[in-house]
Amino acid sequence: MDVSTSQFARDAMRVGIAAKAFYSVSEIARITGWSVSTINRAIAKGDLRAALPGGVDQGKRCKPEWVDQWLGCDA
Repeated sequence: MDVSTSQFARDAMRVGIAAKAFYSVSEIARITGWSVSTINRAIAKGDLRAALPGGVDQGKRCKPEWVDQWLGCDA
């Protein structure tokens, strides 16, 4: 999926965050309006897919299409 076709990426741009391949937990919280702990809980439960992209030592990141799936925007 192209980043620009992701609903989540479009929502990110509306709040002033550039479309990109991966978003941090804090960025996801800012874009969705949910707390960081809610996002982390979804990751821990396996509801929201997350990864540590190459070159990143800490802080899980999520692709916009993974967030779309979690939010049910991919239907």
